[in-house]
Amino acid sequence: MNKLSAALAACLATISGCGSGTGPSDPGAGAGVAWFDGLGYTVDMYYPRDGTLGLGAFVTGEAPNDIVLLEDGTIAVVNSMSNSVSFFDPAEPGQLVAETILPEGSNPYCACVDGSRLFVSCLLGESSGGPGVCVIDLPTHEVTGGFYGVPNASGIAAASGRLFVSTQNWPDASVQGTFVLDPETGEVLDTLATPPNTTTLRYFPATGMIHASSTTYADDGAITIIDPSAPVIAGTIATGGTPGLPCRMGDRFVAGDSWSSSKVYLYDEAGTLETFDAGFGITGIAATGDTLFMMAFDSNVVLVTEATTWTPLDTLQAGDGPQGILIIPE
Repeated sequence: MNKLSAALAACLATISGCGSGTGPSDPGAGAGVAWFDGLGYTVDMYYPRDGTLGLGAFVTGEAPNDIVLLEDGTIAVVNSMSNSVSFFDPAEPGQLVAETILPEGSNPYCACVDGSRLFVSCLLGESSGGPGVCVIDLPTHEVTGGFYGVPNASGIAAASGRLFVSTQNWPDASVQGTFVLDPETGEVLDTLATPPNTTTLRYFPATGMIHASSTTYADDGAITIIDPSAPVIAGTIATGGTPGLPCRMGDRFVAGDSWSSSKVYLYDEAGTLETFDAGFGITGIAATGDTLFMMAFDSNVVLVTEATTWTPLDTLQAGDGPQGILIIPE
């Protein structure tokens, strides 16, 4: 066991002293951290400035799979098994702002914001007779459209006036690549040759690039860099394992291995890659300043680490199966 994982294990063993929390309560002060619990169907809230930790601050639909911060400061959570999107205001713990119901059996998977619209990928949308992408009008929280011809829709990102939708290799194993759509009409403009089973996409405005995570669970994981302005594939970082959704950390990026090991990947868009052992399987990851928050799904904790030295700072209790995470600016 390396120094990082040993220190985290020590903090985990004394978790009552490393962070505690209660149910829905008044929000804390300053910037916040929100994560969803994939098995507990809840969202937990943490405020680093005053240490406020609200376990079960919000109740989601069944099997939450993505969490997105909207431009007005509210949060959208995509619920795969209940075919819904839940909307919450971090300032109002315990309250549901709205819930949007998507087509039955569509298995909504990920979401992205583009102005006043929320685009939601639907993994089983096409196979269940519905659209592969649903369009939600954010002011009304109503479904206003759907895009067809996008089977196995998984990761989704809006950039450079285009909508990018990656594909998994299920339910149709013949489907591969990332579709480029016109966000106004849903017309498929192009298909990029991303690796099989590209599960997530994330657009980073600071570099103008989209990062696509892929794996077939055969130690062939990769993060593909997409230039959305062209659009073309600009490079590939072969990580191995099963890289999850990355986040930006300073001038580099970091992603957990998610489901196959305790590795964490630190990389840049030029292709430089370092690998660290977190000691726990990391299913979600976010950074703010010099602080890194890592979701340990199987242990129901959030590991708080100093991002430049990888020094453990804290271990926070979480709900059942912490997974996706985001930072809420002050």
